[in-house]
Amino acid sequence: MFGGFTSGTNGFNDLWKFDTVATKQWTWVNGSKGATSTPGNYGTQGIAAATNVPGARWLSAAWSDTHGNLWLFGGQGFDAQEMAHSVTFGSSPSAPQQTRETQRR
Repeated sequence: MFGGFTSGTNGFNDLWKFDTVATKQWTWVNGSKGATSTPGNYGTQGIAAATNVPGARWLSAAWSDTHGNLWLFGGQGFDAQEMAHSVTFGSSPSAPQQTRETQRR
């Protein structure tokens, strides 16, 4: 699960995962852990890094592929340069570092 917002436009950029087998609990993976309106760090396209994190957002689309990779696209929220996001991020279950896959426009 990624992002969301409180009243107004206080967005989040937390990434959490739920263990459906062993603990049946949520675990924080990446992001600002409860801080609101945090801008992203987009890093270098195609390069995974622990410092890469999308900016706080809501109304984004997320899905997982057949390999268990999480993909996040778009949404609205806070960023140093724009309110509407047009960037895709990917995250692998074996390496939770996030990778910017598409160029910002």
